[in-house]
Amino acid sequence: MRRLLECLRPHVDEVVLAVNAADTTDTLAVCGDLADRRLRYQLPGSPSALIGWVQSQCSGEWLLRLDDDEAPSVEMLASLRELIADRRLNEIVFRRRWLYPDPGRYITRAPWRFDFQARLLRNLPAVWSFAGTPHTVGRPVPGRRLIDVPFYHADLVLSSLESRSRKSLDYEAEAPALIWNEFPVNGMYLPEGLDNVDTAIVPEADRPLVDLIVGPGEAPASPGGGPPVRDVPFTEVEQFNVRRTLPESAYRASVTFVDRPLSMPAAALQHFEVLVTNTGTERWPGGDRTNPLVQLGVRWRQPESGRIVRDIRQPFSEIVDPGETTRVVICVPTPFDPGPHHLEIGVVHLDVRWFEGRIATEVAIEPRREDAVTWGVPSVDHFRARELEERVARLEEENAGLRSELASVPRSAPA
Repeated sequence: MRRLLECLRPHVDEVVLAVNAADTTDTLAVCGDLADRRLRYQLPGSPSALIGWVQSQCSGEWLLRLDDDEAPSVEMLASLRELIADRRLNEIVFRRRWLYPDPGRYITRAPWRFDFQARLLRNLPAVWSFAGTPHTVGRPVPGRRLIDVPFYHADLVLSSLESRSRKSLDYEAEAPALIWNEFPVNGMYLPEGLDNVDTAIVPEADRPLVDLIVGPGEAPASPGGGPPVRDVPFTEVEQFNVRRTLPESAYRASVTFVDRPLSMPAAALQHFEVLVTNTGTERWPGGDRTNPLVQLGVRWRQPESGRIVRDIRQPFSEIVDPGETTRVVICVPTPFDPGPHHLEIGVVHLDVRWFEGRIATEVAIEPRREDAVTWGVPSVDHFRARELEERVARLEEENAGLRSELASVPRSAPA
């Protein structure tokens, strides 16, 4: 690891070194003088769970991520400055070559030859989304470019067949039945099971870089120094993975009106402002595509019956960490019927539950002036008709799907 960091240090402005707490090689001490941040994490499962967290620890505009069994190529190092100068790009995807059966060769047959990895990316945590499971490397972001520039993966020559067999089984348990062109993805760690494996020679210019991680040589002594080591619990790491289950302590929020609405016109779109504070223990990712889907919920209720007449969801526009407050301008349709209504606002985990800390206020829904249509504002009847048309369209679509499903069910004559 030290040899690899010595190679990379001239090309980067910051090194964040994260090491498993189970490490017995004293890596944090041996590499301390080459790192700007030293982190020690707990990891009960796949290293894929680390990606979102470790990337979020970096302060640079661009991030280059490598594991301890990977080495750059000469071409990769030479291309870094040119790639990050292109303002159109947010993510660069390199070709990863699997070394096998020795450090001087790499596999050229599928699926190994199609292993493209996004390893150089702009530091934009708001657009990242990581499942945290094996072989998931994050949702692609706009401005993504695949390039035929390699780096090298040495797991097949550094690890024994026995340890790779265990890894393959563990990954299969976490991420079962992953197939690429009829080939089991978790079987990529066991090329010995194939009758033949096509390989090519590692270019001579890249051999010194490969030798950084697989070459002989005794481990260097610790030079001492370096930034302090921060121990990170897995609960912090897991907050950056969308697959996680939120604990009970996460479901707390605080909502306050900036200007409490007292009255609104019926059947209209109305805007008002609230401040929402995350008083729980888990981050809200923001947006409407990244799990956990935590959004603002708005409900209109009739005060006498308690019946919900409007139920709206609005995504947050930014990441909200525990203790942070976000400002939201809410746009909601008001009830059709005039009279007092209860307006409820809170945070909701979609299809799961509401958070603690909802607020409610009574709003007077005023009758609409019918002459408002002369100013280009649709009448109440227009809104009612549009809602009914949308409901009819949804029902027709559902019925068409059911009829198609029914027609495909085989039937037999009764006995």
